[in-house]
Amino acid sequence: MQREPSSPMPDDLQLELKDVPIADKRGNLTVLFPQQPDKRTKGIIRCQKKLLDIIGQQQAAGEPARIIVLKARQLGMSTIIDCLFYVQVFADSNKTALVCAHNAGSSSTLFARIRSAQDLSGDLRPLKHDSTKQLRWAQPHNSTFEVKTAGDKNLGRSMTIQYVHLSEVAFWEHQTESMTSVVPCVPPGVDTMVVIESTANGVGDEFHARCKAARTYQQAEKTGKWGGYILVFFSWLENPEEYSMPVPHDYVWDQESPEIMEDEPRLTRLGATPAQLYWRRYKIHQDLRDSGDLFRQEYPATSEEAFLQSGRRAIPAVVTEHHRSTLVEPRTARFVRDAQEPCGVRSEYGRGMEYQWRIWRLPQEGYDYAMGVDVAEGRLSNTTDAQSESDFSAIGIIGRRDMETAATFHGRIDADLLGEQAMLAGMWYNWAWIAVEANAVGQATVLYLKRRAYPYLYQRTVTPDRMGKDELSAYGWLTTSATRDILIDKWLAACRPDYVHGTGNPWEHKLVCLDEVLASEEETFVYDKMGKRQHRSGCHDDVLFSYMIANEAHITCPRNTRGVGPGMGRGSRGMGYAGGLDDISDVLGGGNDSVPWQEVAE
Repeated sequence: MQREPSSPMPDDLQLELKDVPIADKRGNLTVLFPQQPDKRTKGIIRCQKKLLDIIGQQQAAGEPARIIVLKARQLGMSTIIDCLFYVQVFADSNKTALVCAHNAGSSSTLFARIRSAQDLSGDLRPLKHDSTKQLRWAQPHNSTFEVKTAGDKNLGRSMTIQYVHLSEVAFWEHQTESMTSVVPCVPPGVDTMVVIESTANGVGDEFHARCKAARTYQQAEKTGKWGGYILVFFSWLENPEEYSMPVPHDYVWDQESPEIMEDEPRLTRLGATPAQLYWRRYKIHQDLRDSGDLFRQEYPATSEEAFLQSGRRAIPAVVTEHHRSTLVEPRTARFVRDAQEPCGVRSEYGRGMEYQWRIWRLPQEGYDYAMGVDVAEGRLSNTTDAQSESDFSAIGIIGRRDMETAATFHGRIDADLLGEQAMLAGMWYNWAWIAVEANAVGQATVLYLKRRAYPYLYQRTVTPDRMGKDELSAYGWLTTSATRDILIDKWLAACRPDYVHGTGNPWEHKLVCLDEVLASEEETFVYDKMGKRQHRSGCHDDVLFSYMIANEAHITCPRNTRGVGPGMGRGSRGMGYAGGLDDISDVLGGGNDSVPWQEVAE
């Protein structure tokens, strides 16, 4: 990694930076040797050394260093990166290093390390600018080391920068805009470096997207292809210098809660020593409220765990992880009217068709189904970015006997045409109950279904003083500040594992997710700053809400016990039926055949 300065200094100003002195976590002064590979033993932990070696491998391959670091907490990544950059601008003239941290406190901490190193270096060269966030040497050296705080959407836009360190990017307010602004400021030369580093903060953000797009270090090492961004994950297990404790000689390992012990076989397979496992138990009890989930969030052992456990998730990671494990590839189809078919509809399979559905389960004789329809209102996925995607319309269908996701429609379509798709699919799926979100434009979808006399429409309870003149006022699910949380909580109850009741299988009678889009939207469904549960900015929740509404229809609409189709004993109650928010005994459970209804002639 050592190289000659590109712009040598005059002899009387040349200095040899032998050590970069810093204070370690215990407050003791130690030194790093980022330019002396044979001396990388004192003051450096193994994951810091590994990062320097990977940067060296990429440069040795003739590529500019472009690294993304996904990590557990407190591994010293910022320290080693910033010291490396300081060494570069200390030695080379006319170079700029920019470090950007996620908040003001972190910015001050990062710069304080470098300022201390500068004070202890014995450097007598005059500084043109010396502030709380910038060191700039006077001519002829003219190099700069600067620390900024994230938040500026135009970060670094007017600068030319050779070394960029973007710290804790997953916690930046404007990740996409800031990174798009600053990264192109770095020229493509082999002597330049960009290091993007962060702990995870859930999925669906810019940092997560860049991690997914990058080539992993293992892939680069296996293929010898070092160009572009290389993703490096550092587990807490890679820091035994800090994250281990001596095990007492009389310690009894099996006297621990099952939740804490359940991860230990997996961690042992990943290389955890008894000293590391003992430290983990100590950390959970002392600092993390006896929560194994919190430990996995702060100290992930794998990259998958890092994203799965982190972020302010509104749907528990245990649910989304299970839903990921049950995914199935769908068939694609469209529905076409056909009077020759018993239900009046046939399916045609293929790709690239207009009004394309994803199909996992075909309708089964004697089964009944519940459908939820989320109608797009044209809202942007990121309200601060006029270029972001608008929302989609979505239809989700649940098989009510086995609680599997049977079919999904997901696209941008006019509200009346969406009603047609719902009707065709409803007929095909044994005349499914259809619950349409009736807010605003959703009324057009409801109107389409009513005009075509679709017999099984979800109705909500409306008191006489709230009933409008139009009979449509009682049809469809209405999302309000009062009902939105109820809808979400019912979904959680339908998905959350049950460790108390049942036959020992906590997922028995719980929703089975076959749709990858639904699982993805669950992962990006988070708490915002005000505590509201909604999609992460720039992501979507249309499919998720369509299935939430389908679950509401499943819970409250009558079940089929004797047949399907109009006049075949479904138990529809016409305008007399009002299913939504009725006072039923098992409102948070699944619908069942014992729910009573009044027979009304079709």
